[in-house]
Amino acid sequence: MKHLLGFGATVLLSAAAATPHIPAYPAMGTQRCVRDSALLAAELYQFREMVSDTGELAVLGRQGYQLPAMDSTKVTVVTHDAVCAKAIVTINRFGGAPDTTSRSIVLIKLDTAYVARDPKQFAGEFAIHYRMNHALDSVLVTPIN
Repeated sequence: MKHLLGFGATVLLSAAAATPHIPAYPAMGTQRCVRDSALLAAELYQFREMVSDTGELAVLGRQGYQLPAMDSTKVTVVTHDAVCAKAIVTINRFGGAPDTTSRSIVLIKLDTAYVARDPKQFAGEFAIHYRMNHALDSVLVTPIN
């Protein structure tokens, strides 16, 4: 699990960031949920391991994402484009990429929480994940790993 979870670089950003004007939801009919099976499998595996493993790295990962320990079967991939579109609007409001017309995300549901990742957005070499609440209307933390 150590090779998948680079928790040493976890950075928490304040959710009190400035909120720029948000356009309406991205045009529906456009794919908003990533459907690349290899990427989905990797993200699903990472979060299933993180929430169900009792090892030190998993515990640190859960702390970084503010997630409780849970059964790995409660971790699922979201493929409904309207749900992903709602998450995209929230990410953009938080300060993500301003281009809402071309963004697609990986959205993982963890029981009552969500984690989103835009596979085209990085902080240097690190992927940016957005940990959101159950209503997808607030970004709680953005761990970078």
